Amino acid sequence: MSLLDRLCQAPQPWIAFCAYRDLTDRPLDDPVVAALWKAMDADEKLMAFRQEASRWPGTVLNSHKSANQTFHKMVFLADLGFDETDPLIALGLKAMRAARNEQGWITLPVKSASGESPDVQRRGWALCDVPVLLYVLAKMGLDGLNEVRQGALNVAALAESFGVSCAVSPAHGGFRGPGKRTEPCPYATLVSLKLWQLYPDLAESPAAHAAREALLSLWDHSRERHPYMFFMGTDFRKLTAPFVWYDILHVAEVLSWDAGVRKDPRFLDMMAVIRNKADAEGMYAPEVSARAWAEWEFGSVGVPSLWLTLSVERIERRLREPHLGEHR
Repeated sequence: MSLLDRLCQAPQPWIAFCAYRDLTDRPLDDPVVAALWKAMDADEKLMAFRQEASRWPGTVLNSHKSANQTFHKMVFLADLGFDETDPLIALGLKAMRAARNEQGWITLPVKSASGESPDVQRRGWALCDVPVLLYVLAKMGLDGLNEVRQGALNVAALAESFGVSCAVSPAHGGFRGPGKRTEPCPYATLVSLKLWQLYPDLAESPAAHAAREALLSLWDHSRERHPYMFFMGTDFRKLTAPFVWYDILHVAEVLSWDAGVRKDPRFLDMMAVIRNKADAEGMYAPEVSARAWAEWEFGSVGVPSLWLTLSVERIERRLREPHLGEHR
């Protein structure tokens, strides 16, 4: 059985659906693909995430890196294809819209400041969550791209020639990340680029070009450059799913959306590191796993994963067939 057949015949309907959608030319109304979508709709794990999305923002955690954040789970659902035609998703998006500020950015609850009454409701934003939340709304909203466009432009307005630096709202007090204002925050740069690439014009903007160059340059100088304490060493190079934080597969996924980057020697070097992790059958196994996703198909370290393999194969198809339109 070919690797493609294995992916399309995965026992998990969400893996099989995405394999057909992203690796073949079958339309979404194909009977097989449509049946897989129906099975996804009944999947218990996905239903639990959709119910959590309906209660957005849920419990907002201190760490943006936490894979248990509701907005990271919503990114996963958005990339699977769920949108606000689902009543549960619609509830979550309604709450997100109500939390937008004058910049078009979705704010999150912020813990009360020292000495402040815990009853005081404060909301704020940081450039490590704004692009992620806008990405969710852009992909899940029925008119999401138009709705989010101004917010995406306002993120681009903060970009520098070296990428996206750390920035937070006044609600966060004097906090800022552990880096210089003249260097990029690698994660904020990554998720901002991910957002901009949903728009053909923003994908070719100076901000997007600067973000791509920042990520490629950081890879090229990974031994000596570690802005905001983001390293591209051993841990960065471990394969993991889903796309939550700053790791090699997430960076390669976002960079691979650009046809020019696919020819860049630095990107090809990154892909060589990833390919070297395949087993004899072309499968990839997680090298680290988040506790929040331990029960998922990709949640066991060292066990070959169809989802992780599909994540690599999507990039490989872009490299093989650059004329294809992107699924974003």
